[in-house]
Amino acid sequence: KKLLATFLIKEIPESLFKILLACGILTLAWLPKSKLDFSLPYKWWVMSLLSGFISMLIGGGTILLHSLLSRYTLTRQQFVATTGAFASVQHGPKVIAFALLLGFPFLQYLHLIVLMLIAGFVGNHAGKYLLDRVPEKLFKWLIRALITILAVRLLAEVVLG
Repeated sequence: KKLLATFLIKEIPESLFKILLACGILTLAWLPKSKLDFSLPYKWWVMSLLSGFISMLIGGGTILLHSLLSRYTLTRQQFVATTGAFASVQHGPKVIAFALLLGFPFLQYLHLIVLMLIAGFVGNHAGKYLLDRVPEKLFKWLIRALITILAVRLLAEVVLG
């Protein structure tokens, strides 16, 4: 018997994955919020690891995560902090895997890593400055608009090749 992951990776075309992902993202972004409580044990860990897995396979996992988070009544600060925590859970294991298991030559790319750290530091401060000045309603509208644009882009990749 095949494992589900093996079946998904080998038997289902990437284009179908992308279409399903984009449709799921658009559904989460635009359907009215449900009154039902989504109470999965460790739901935040599950959501983060699932989106990281999807990101490694076909990309778009972070958009899915943002569309899921947009369904919760988080303030803009909570939304940004939660996505930052998710990014650590998503990408931390990948860094460890690439370093320890796959022997990625980090020293070869040290100059780029340093530039990325500097850009992250500057971007973090600029983002905090803007986040404190953007009204809550506008922030939520911008997040929904960006999610929609990125999901449509994912569909366009499939359609346009």
